[in-house]
Amino acid sequence: MLAIFLASSTEVYMPPLPTPLISPDKLIHALVYGELATVIYRCGLYQRGWKGALFAIILTSLYGASDEFHQSFTGRSCELNDWFADTFGAGLAVLSYYYLPFYRNILEYKFKFCAKKLKSK
Repeated sequence: MLAIFLASSTEVYMPPLPTPLISPDKLIHALVYGELATVIYRCGLYQRGWKGALFAIILTSLYGASDEFHQSFTGRSCELNDWFADTFGAGLAVLSYYYLPFYRNILEYKFKFCAKKLKSK
């Protein structure tokens, strides 16, 4: 969260690039906030299961809204579409983690390997 806050504090202008489907800016928003939501869900701040997934999505969405509001004080624009991309990315990532076992196994593969290695010492 600190990295997102610091990045949004800078006055970096990214000119809009014409793309047929989605702008790179919105894709970056979706990826970063999707990762944040997945980390929140995996940490188990609330609980596992669908309530924990919903909690992670809502918390990430609220943080995205506060980040957009924070950007308005740095000379950058506060865009509703950025918040939509944040929320969409959070929802897609957490629901993928929750409902798709192969995706969850990919994300946890290295962690399981490290945990087994630590137990053997």
